[in-house]
Amino acid sequence: MTGRPKSVRARIYQSLRSDCGFTHHQTKFLIRNFMSDMGSWDNVLTIAHRKEKEIWEKPAEIVAALSIKHDPVIAGRSILSHCWPDETKEPEAPFVCASIAAGIVKDALSYSDADRREMWRIIERLLRHEEKTAIEAWEDRLILKYLQIRGLMPP
Repeated sequence: MTGRPKSVRARIYQSLRSDCGFTHHQTKFLIRNFMSDMGSWDNVLTIAHRKEKEIWEKPAEIVAALSIKHDPVIAGRSILSHCWPDETKEPEAPFVCASIAAGIVKDALSYSDADRREMWRIIERLLRHEEKTAIEAWEDRLILKYLQIRGLMPP
């Protein structure tokens, strides 16, 4: 059975994820910064995020179980340290895992909005790292040229 051919946007997303090795949030960041003129990416990103959440749900549950702390700052640090144990190296789990874990902890402990923001402020360091490394890779590895060679982006 053959399905519908993938849209150019879906093929770009897949290429950035599979061929270039970017995380979901890195790919989303690059799309929003360099390809927003290609029309709406909402459908591609929504479907991809749903799939990514399925992949990281079980690891995130483990991280959350190890990070159940009444103090949201300590919980955030715990989540961050499980996803990115050595900040001099690349993270062991992407931001999506930290995000899911934070949501589980927030719900389990009924954090207030202020508590939730405190926890998120800490784990967002992982997101900022992913964004920074995505920009560096975009420039250093000439990702636009790669996508052009593959015929996915206009020259």
